[in-house]
Amino acid sequence: MNLKKLALYGVLFFLLSFVLGVSAMYYALKRAFYNKVVYLSKDSPIITLPIPSACLRFHYNISCTSSSPFEVHMRLFNKNRTSLGLLSIEGNLSTFSSGDRILDAPCDNIRFVLMRGRSIHCRLMFSYYKNNLEVLAFLVIFQLIASLIAVSLAISWFVKKLRPTDDLSLEGSINKLNL
Repeated sequence: MNLKKLALYGVLFFLLSFVLGVSAMYYALKRAFYNKVVYLSKDSPIITLPIPSACLRFHYNISCTSSSPFEVHMRLFNKNRTSLGLLSIEGNLSTFSSGDRILDAPCDNIRFVLMRGRSIHCRLMFSYYKNNLEVLAFLVIFQLIASLIAVSLAISWFVKKLRPTDDLSLEGSINKLNL
């Protein structure tokens, strides 16, 4: 393969690797946001909120206010109605809770249950990742392969560029060094 084709293929594989890397970064950062206001009272102590698309990792901010001491349980469920986790929120008049969770199975809905108190007003801000880990792994693996090919083509180009074109001149150089 001549030097121009080798350099062209190396640049093309580098660009492919770069595009795959940027695509993987963008794909990994895709998030969906979910804001809801929940009002619980003794008359309606349970509210279930569906999540638009199932998620494994999420970040939450919950602020709750009440006129009396309260306790609220936020339970996460999958599509089979199996519980994935519980978050207990307690306070006298108001409280704020924030955190990140990674679940074993995708979460499809959230259930709020008023455990103690007369009435409570909660604001849930929920952000979650919408990406599929198999697609992300596919992008990363192909980026790695493309970058390895680009590096090997660049090394081949340098070796061919720096190597003498004539074997006789190489032997002549060695013979001169031995004298």
